[in-house]
Amino acid sequence: MDLPVGVEGNYNGATAVTALAAPATAKQRVVPANGISSYNADTVAHDFTFQKNKGGTITIFWKVPAVAAGAHVVVAKKVVLDDTNESIEVKIEGAHTTTAPTFDVAAMETS
Repeated sequence: MDLPVGVEGNYNGATAVTALAAPATAKQRVVPANGISSYNADTVAHDFTFQKNKGGTITIFWKVPAVAAGAHVVVAKKVVLDDTNESIEVKIEGAHTTTAPTFDVAAMETS
């Protein structure tokens, strides 16, 4: 049975934030293309990084430089988490000035 998974949160500067945690044993979490979006709520531009963390090994799968204040970013890539040590993380380069940018992830958990 497929179950929807939705996560919303805030960036924490250059420190990576888990945007989608790893699936349970024998499960997969599938994020469709356009299933991850971010909004730069800050007053200055930021570089946005989207990465997969597999047991401490980081793989960047989407990076957008100089996202203007008030702009949205949508990740046009399907991402599959198929192991209990895989997660999706997001970060910006440096601290936010006034308001932290936000993210939204929509996924399906399958068995």
